[in-house]
Amino acid sequence: MRLSKRLSADGGTYYLKVLSYQVFPSGTPENKTMLYKTNQDLPLEIRASFSETAQDLYRAAYNCAIHWYGDTTKAHKVALSAVRMHSARTMSVLV
Repeated sequence: MRLSKRLSADGGTYYLKVLSYQVFPSGTPENKTMLYKTNQDLPLEIRASFSETAQDLYRAAYNCAIHWYGDTTKAHKVALSAVRMHSARTMSVLV
């Protein structure tokens, strides 16, 4: 696992944990490609309602969760939770 440093729109920094294929369950194919390679690949409702930073976070969390769980519904919930947690931290508000 490695950390990827990103800059947020408000000038702060945040880190994404980038998981290698080796940490996923053994049933997951190692050459499985990510579902969302860019923010333009995200669903329209996600692109319309989230900032660029939140879209990056959603995409990274969704791609990791889809590899880990193999279920799109669960991956969507995980990604939304990651965005909510990041928003709560940056705004210092509980969501």
